[in-house]
Parts: sequence; C-alpha cells; structure tokens
Amino acid sequence: MPFLRTSNPAMLNSEFHPLAARELMDAVDHYESLAPGKGLELARQVQESIHRICEFPESVPVTRGQVRSLLIQPSTRWHFTLHYRVKPGCVRILAFAHQNRSPFYWLRRM
Repeated sequence: MPFLRTSNPAMLNSEFHPLAARELMDAVDHYESLAPGKGLELARQVQESIHRICEFPESVPVTRGQVRSLLIQPSTRWHFTLHYRVKPGCVRILAFAHQNRSPFYWLRRM
C-alpha cells in the first residue's frame, strides 16, 4: 500500500513495523467488507494522520517511554491508535491498534 511509506524532503520519512502494516491492512479489508468505500475512508484518514506526524512528529504526547500515540480521527468513528517512535530521520509506526485490544501488546516491537 503506498501510504505505508512516506518520502518528502520537508518532513521525516515513515515506516511501518511489519505487524503494524498487517494490522492496518486487516482493518482496511474488514471495513471494506462491511461497506464498500469504508475501508478506503479509513486508509485515507490514516494516511492524513501519518502525514501529520511526519511533519510534526513531536506534537503528539508521549504515552510510554519514547512512544507517542495518536488517535485516528474522528475517534467516534474509528477506534484505532497509531503508536509510533521518532527515530533519526524517521517515524517508525509500531502498531495500528484497535482501542479494545489488550493495551501494550505491541511493546516487544520497539
């Protein structure tokens, strides 16, 4: 999926942990199977969120150690959080987590 990696000289690049990429693709597929277009809407919202964190990576609060967590908006429609870490020149997406899933299951990915 093209939004799994960004490349723009004015902002940081992004990369997904392979399991985070799988989580996102599974969620998009699931919502697309419920209603055509709904999965693509989620994918667009995630792409916008990733663009925002690549442009302003430290604007999101730290939630654990060096990990920052951004709720996908609108949070009343999407119940997902992007957990990421800022590394030199890169934003590493550690998890695309559903908010009802066990918290911090993804910590080993750091």
